[in-house]
Amino acid sequence: MVRIPGATYRLQFNSGFKFRDAEAVVPYLAGLGITDVYASPILKARKGSTHGYDVTDPTRLNPELGTEEDFKSLVSVIKMHGMGLLLDIVPNHMAASPENPWWQSLTEQGQASPYADFFDTGWLDFRGSTGNQAGYRRFFDIGEMAGIRVEIPQVFEATHSYILRLIAEGAGNGLRIDHIDGLNDPLEYLETLQQRIGSRFFVVVEKILETKETLPDSWPVAGTT
Repeated sequence: MVRIPGATYRLQFNSGFKFRDAEAVVPYLAGLGITDVYASPILKARKGSTHGYDVTDPTRLNPELGTEEDFKSLVSVIKMHGMGLLLDIVPNHMAASPENPWWQSLTEQGQASPYADFFDTGWLDFRGSTGNQAGYRRFFDIGEMAGIRVEIPQVFEATHSYILRLIAEGAGNGLRIDHIDGLNDPLEYLETLQQRIGSRFFVVVEKILETKETLPDSWPVAGTT
């Protein structure tokens, strides 16, 4: 049965507010009647990132937030108080930065890079992460956020394997999907995600809706943020 959050509270993780800091406030949140902690992105991001949406390595936790043991301890305390944990994930883009080894490989080796297909790149036009005509899909007009191609199974696996492992281990009971409008095929992505989790899972998406636009009924999600 899908767990439906009753009241969520977002915790914004960064180097000044880590997993251990969050652990200390869980009892207070429980006392307020919060049913689920909503975590900002927890995967490795650019050094000093205040938000976590500039992911540089989706295969590990952000070391600036703490260790795996710290995260497991936070999850344990959340569960001890009868609460759930919603994880915020970023399938649309990664940081176009030397701190991102995949991006660095692409900029150094071009189409010979093993990550050449990971990014949504036009090679007649590629000029790195500067200029208005950078030659790759960006997050809106932000050159430091390069669009990735999660519609390719290999890219989906590489970018989601760690998060899916955390879910399989019971660390999270829901997901918030960042900027789903940027994906090539949102429905296909959401169906793949639900299939990989293995059971119907609580998912909400960040969807930009026009005045008279509604969320597609075919999407396997609980709603928008």
